[in-house]
Amino acid sequence: MNDNLRTHMVTLLEDENARTCVYFICQAEDAEHAREQAMDMYPQGKITNILKSPKPGDTVWWNDPDEDMASGHYQVSVVDSDSGDIEYPGTMVLIKNRHGSTAEVPASELEEEHDVEHLANDVRDSESSDGCGGDYTIVKRSCLIALLDQLQVAKLSQKANALAATQQALSQSMEYAEKLAGFVQHVAALNLWGYDKDDGNPYQECEDPDEGHSDSHNCLMELIEQARRL
Repeated sequence: MNDNLRTHMVTLLEDENARTCVYFICQAEDAEHAREQAMDMYPQGKITNILKSPKPGDTVWWNDPDEDMASGHYQVSVVDSDSGDIEYPGTMVLIKNRHGSTAEVPASELEEEHDVEHLANDVRDSESSDGCGGDYTIVKRSCLIALLDQLQVAKLSQKANALAATQQALSQSMEYAEKLAGFVQHVAALNLWGYDKDDGNPYQECEDPDEGHSDSHNCLMELIEQARRL
């Protein structure tokens, strides 16, 4: 069994003269795979929608048949079938929008989530100036609300991504600052020998090492190496 396969429902017209849609349900890796299978079955077909069987939590677009009054994005709560997948066009799906409104609708009324570009095209295609004066126009309410909602979500997502990037940068900066502070403290803790203070008096922090200059040189080299690794 191929774990990459998901149930897909393809909606299409059998040919250019068809007035009603047919539904082709198959197992496919993605929408393109489902399209290929549907076109093999209906070579003259015109595909109008491809829906991957949704899972609870997925976002879908509901086309409300009641003059699009409640059309928009909804989150899937339950796919009412024994398999948990769409088994036929009338498989009922319980959905809920962000305002808490719920509906139980047939799978045939659902589409994949609409992105901003899709929604913008929906608004433009719904435009009408009938009965309007001046620069006023009419667009479908459900399309406009969905577009505004999606733009708001996209804006919040951008802000969240920017905040996450800022937090990561701050965290990295703090980590680097802690390393630098530790290095400075390590150097400051070393003992001075054979060196006078500004007032001319020698430091009395330790006895002169037996191999003083050699030891100091090795210590300096080690410090340079540590500094380069920071």
